[in-house]
This record gives sequence, structure tokens and C-alpha cells, in this order.
Amino acid sequence: IGDGPEKEGLQKLAKDLGCGDAVRFWGKLSRDQVLQRMAEVDLLMHPSFHDLGPTVVLEAMASGRPVVCLDIGGPSLMVQEDWGIKVPVDNLSQVINDLDQALLQLATNGEKRISMGLKGRVIVSENWSWEIIGEQMLSLYQEVINS
Repeated sequence: IGDGPEKEGLQKLAKDLGCGDAVRFWGKLSRDQVLQRMAEVDLLMHPSFHDLGPTVVLEAMASGRPVVCLDIGGPSLMVQEDWGIKVPVDNLSQVINDLDQALLQLATNGEKRISMGLKGRVIVSENWSWEIIGEQMLSLYQEVINS
């Protein structure tokens, strides 16, 4: 979901690897369209080296989808082994291999994929709802004001 300078290269790579029919590039979508598409997928792969707080990870979890991400940045704080797979970042070939293995693991084990997705949904509802975030922000502001 989304557009960017890497889109064409990624589309070509998917085609060259023979998985072009299984990978979708939907382009830029409205928020409602993103949530609709999220309900249509089996998982979210978020292999970003730079995202500090990606909302899409929480959206996927709220939609009951497990997340495969790199063990760096914001996603590594949001995702735990019960509801996703974090891939360590040592070198590029290791990352590619581990992402491949994580996707294969979830693609071939529907029960695990569903279980992880359901756990992620619970985590989001218990820790990341607007009400809970608001309470945390209020508490933080009160702490700053009172100090």
C-alpha cells in the first residue's frame, strides 16, 4: 500500500522472482480503503529500516493480522513473538533469508497465523486504543506539570 520511488523496482523484482501474482501493489489508498485491504490479507510484512512509529503495524494487528518486521525501530517495540515475527538485522543476505523463512512459516501454518493475529488484536485493544493513549498522555502531562 502506497507509492514511492522503489515501487517499480519492487514490482519488477516480484515478477523476476516468480511471485508477481501473489504480491499486490495497491498504490496510494484512503484510510477506509487501507482498512478494507488489511482485512483481505493474511499478514503484514514491514521490512523498513527507518520507520520509528508505523501506524500500519497497529492497523494490521487491530485487523487480526500477524506482523513480520525487522527487529529495529518502532515495529520492534510493538511486535512480540506471540503476535508476530521480528527478524534480526545483521546483514542483508541474512535479513532476506530470515524474512523468507518467516513468510514461509506463516504461509504454511494457518493455525499459527490466525492465533498470532488474534493475540495481536487483543494487544492493540488493551494497549493502543485511543482511550488508553489519551490516558497515558494525560498522565504524562500531569507528571510534567506537577514536577
